Amino acid sequence: MTESGCVPLKRNLVYGKGVNDADYPVYRTGYVYLDGQRQRKVLWKCPYYTKWSKMLERCFSVKRKERYPNSSPTVCDEWLRFTKFKSWMEPQNWENNHLDKDLLVRGNKHYSPETCCFVSPEINSFITDNLAKRGEYPLGVSWSKRERRFISQCQDGANGIVYLGVYKCPNDAHRAWLKFKSERAKKLATTIKEERVAQALSFRYDVDFWVWS
Repeated sequence: MTESGCVPLKRNLVYGKGVNDADYPVYRTGYVYLDGQRQRKVLWKCPYYTKWSKMLERCFSVKRKERYPNSSPTVCDEWLRFTKFKSWMEPQNWENNHLDKDLLVRGNKHYSPETCCFVSPEINSFITDNLAKRGEYPLGVSWSKRERRFISQCQDGANGIVYLGVYKCPNDAHRAWLKFKSERAKKLATTIKEERVAQALSFRYDVDFWVWS
């Protein structure tokens, strides 16, 4: 530990795969008082390193794999080196945004410069469709015992779940969900400056491009 609170450079692999080749300390520590006791805490952490290490955690953490056995994302060899990821991230619109791997390529599980982008928390919430948790009915559809009908509802990204009505047929309920998603996606796309991201969101729920299953 240096006098300034900087942690000396280390070359240990991050999650057994990542190489932290930064030429500067990626976090700093200092003393704070908690309940009258002096404790050392991390006071600053490099935002580039934070995004990079979180990505590696999702790919290689043993605990995460045990918790989410059906989730198996991968990362390109280039991004196993921190400085390569940092160079890609620096010009991106990353502040307060989420690293996303499946908006540009629907269903993608691979982190790479070609497949990743940064999206706002609102858009990240909107495009999280929970395919693995949909159950026996199509996306956006659930059965109501009280109504004895199929309910259609949707996450709009900003205000939470939006109720779209009840239907006799689950496919009709799903179409209502898809229609809402498509209209909402096109509206959200107008707030995005990066053309490839805006275009991907705009067409994500277009009926002509939607994968029916």
